[in-house]
Amino acid sequence: MTDTLVQDSARRLFADLVPPSVVNAAEAGTWPVELWDAVAEAGFPDALAAGAEAPGDLSGMGDAAAILREAGRYAAPLPLAESMLARWLLAGAGIAAPEGPLTIAPVERKEAFTLRRDGRLSGKATGVPWAAQSAGIVTTSAPARAWPAIPATTSPSMPWSRRSRRRQASTPRWSIAWAR
Repeated sequence: MTDTLVQDSARRLFADLVPPSVVNAAEAGTWPVELWDAVAEAGFPDALAAGAEAPGDLSGMGDAAAILREAGRYAAPLPLAESMLARWLLAGAGIAAPEGPLTIAPVERKEAFTLRRDGRLSGKATGVPWAAQSAGIVTTSAPARAWPAIPATTSPSMPWSRRSRRRQASTPRWSIAWAR
């Protein structure tokens, strides 16, 4: 698709489905199901990974940027950039992405995951954006590799702070799965 076609499509979708009431409801803690379903149906979460022919291939960058530009214009309350990046990392590692929104961890430089000799990941990640709403969290580790973390529960609970837009206090439990 050309950037104009993708951007026009994204503009129409977000203009129709992101009125202020959806943004306000998301700020109050309501997940915008209809919006995510439409975004997923349009293939937007896979835009970055869609054109990749090899790990690290950024051929989908133009489409991803056009979509994210419009999502930002309408303040779409979704982990769209995180999902795009997570799906791109998984595609590069040859791992199928789960359905639904994804996020990435760690997000702080001082935090990291390490792949131990016994094959287990070890590390810590705090302040992971959209963790409570995500179908999975994709992590990277040293040595550099992408790992999908799939939630152990279908609806982890994490308190929402409207002031900081960051999750607070409790952390959902996640199980780690990967392909060797």
